[in-house]
Amino acid sequence: MSAPLETETQKTVWQIVVYINHAWSKGQVGDLRNFFREDMVIASPGLRERVVGREACIASYQDFRNMATIDSYQETDAGVDVFGSTAVATYRWEIVYEMGGQTYHETGGDVFVFVRDGERWQAVWRTLIPD
Repeated sequence: MSAPLETETQKTVWQIVVYINHAWSKGQVGDLRNFFREDMVIASPGLRERVVGREACIASYQDFRNMATIDSYQETDAGVDVFGSTAVATYRWEIVYEMGGQTYHETGGDVFVFVRDGERWQAVWRTLIPD
């Protein structure tokens, strides 16, 4: 169950998530620099590997985009919990993409953690939870 998007802060953080996902899914991964803090971490499913640092995280998105053609991507069940200067955004996702001559249809969940620096929210942690 997701926390409803009732406050302006929750809505602001959710809009950042939507923008991040729109940017990478449309191949505009350079735009992620504006929303990833320098010490951003992406933890792989199962927490087996970590990508550390803004540029390495952006490169991971670019690597996927270089290998895959995205046919569709959508988020559902958005929720944002805010704890002072920390926000946790959760949602479900569904993606259809082509890679290596095969079509893949995947679903799962995502967790993004943001911190506020002044008035600016930046992502510091992300992990995918595939179904």
